[in-house]
Amino acid sequence: MKLNSLKKALAIVMVLCTFFVMFEGVGKVNVEAKTKKVTTSVLEKKFNKAPAVKKGTTKVTMKKQHSYVKFTAPATKTYKITFSNVYDPADSSKKINGYFTVRKLNYGKYVWAEKVKTYGGKTTSIQVANSAFLANWTAYGDKVNHYKTSRTATIKLKKGETIWMEGYFAGISTKKSAYTLKIK
Repeated sequence: MKLNSLKKALAIVMVLCTFFVMFEGVGKVNVEAKTKKVTTSVLEKKFNKAPAVKKGTTKVTMKKQHSYVKFTAPATKTYKITFSNVYDPADSSKKINGYFTVRKLNYGKYVWAEKVKTYGGKTTSIQVANSAFLANWTAYGDKVNHYKTSRTATIKLKKGETIWMEGYFAGISTKKSAYTLKIK
């Protein structure tokens, strides 16, 4: 009698194990962040022709040392903007440093720098660099307070309001640079 009970219990366990193995993937959702790509070649006087970016992650390649991308807020809220992974596409070991400014349209034709909130307070200049630059950087003394490999800023926008994110990088051999832009 005990042997039959044991066989039945083992059979039930085996059926359940088979069932779980068969349906292991059901209910799981694989989420992969889709990174969009954008190339800029816009100078200051043509900021309205800057490529548009949306919420999410965008890999931006700049054809010039200085250019813009624009973002139009889909809803009224505080947006978190992260600039990271700065590099020279022609030579990834090249030392690069630069800055970003977030700008709004004023008087219908000028894009003025806005103060954005960062880890160290409010500023108009968000300084970034790659790790090759930081490894050898001695200027200004304390590099922790100046350049970082990833910088995040927050700004409150109304629905439909547009901002322009200006990037400028020094130390680029090909006058091209690239970075990752993340907007939440």
